[in-house]
Amino acid sequence: MLRHFAFSSIIPLAFAAIATLVTGCGGSKQAQPTTAIPTTFEARKVVPLRRQSCEGGSDKGVDVNNDGYANVRHVADGSRELCAEFDLNLDGNIDLTRKFADDGKVAFEQADFDFDGRLDQQAYFENGKLARKELDTNFDRMADTFVWCMGPQIARLERDRTRHGRVNSWEVYENGLLSRALYDDNHDGKPERFETYRAGRLIGLQLDADFDGQPDKMTTVQDSSGAAPEPVSCDGTPLERPAPAAPAAPAPPAVDEESPTTDPDSATPATGETPKASSVTTTPGTSDAGTAPAPTAPTGALPAGPVGTTATTPSPTAPDKPVAVTPKGDLPPAPKATTPKKTTTPKAPAAPKAPNPPAPSGAGATP
Repeated sequence: MLRHFAFSSIIPLAFAAIATLVTGCGGSKQAQPTTAIPTTFEARKVVPLRRQSCEGGSDKGVDVNNDGYANVRHVADGSRELCAEFDLNLDGNIDLTRKFADDGKVAFEQADFDFDGRLDQQAYFENGKLARKELDTNFDRMADTFVWCMGPQIARLERDRTRHGRVNSWEVYENGLLSRALYDDNHDGKPERFETYRAGRLIGLQLDADFDGQPDKMTTVQDSSGAAPEPVSCDGTPLERPAPAAPAAPAPPAVDEESPTTDPDSATPATGETPKASSVTTTPGTSDAGTAPAPTAPTGALPAGPVGTTATTPSPTAPDKPVAVTPKGDLPPAPKATTPKKTTTPKAPAAPKAPNPPAPSGAGATP
């Protein structure tokens, strides 16, 4: 207990020293399976994770915390570094084994991430960059998940989801985002369910109804809920989200050819019908048809009324009748005194018995 307590107090210092030693290791040749990204959907078997030994001509231990125990061990063949072992949490157990290629770059790794003494992952490298890794996700000491990388991004993932002993799901990625997913739900070694994704979002589902390995039915799905998916890193490198595609231009509105059209420069409907004119007094200077435009009122004067209505202000261009203007200061207080009521409009007979035309304006009226 005391020893573990002492180790925990210096773990940050130990990690820094180990990281420095790890970067200075050089190599040996390590056989490894192919790291090429598969293009088919094979129901590969899960594989056991067995710790590989780190042996060679000579070895050198490093005690990073001065407790008398080696926390890092380097193995070399002459002047070439073959492999190295690291106790990352200083508990006396090996947590990371790393082997190197002839050029000194990392070729293979095995790691115990949760420090329980059992391997959780083994990884394969090309030119010092992670290319493929195998993981035990259910802690049964069997690699059940296989991942292929394209640079820092994940490109392909295969997994035994049901602990059946063989891969039964396949995932294909583009720019770190899921683009396709296939599932073998009946464990016959062939996918029966196919999912299509765009920018990491599900857009389509296909099913193989006759179990021949080819999709038969297609269902369109639009998954737009939640935040946009983040690209998946293969080696832990932070990734930037791909730039979104430019939205498509909106379609022009449809034109209804059956709807009536109206001439914007004319108040007359397009059908050609002319509305009936009511009995009105025409403004001087306009024709009976009302086609001549109303004269423009001078600055400060009221504009002329619409064509075909009774004019309240004489036309400034053709004044046919003189208009008496009363000075503003002489206006009487009440409108009644301006014009006598009995002289404004003569009273028309209620029901004329004879078809005689009406008398001219002002005729027969007694002031």
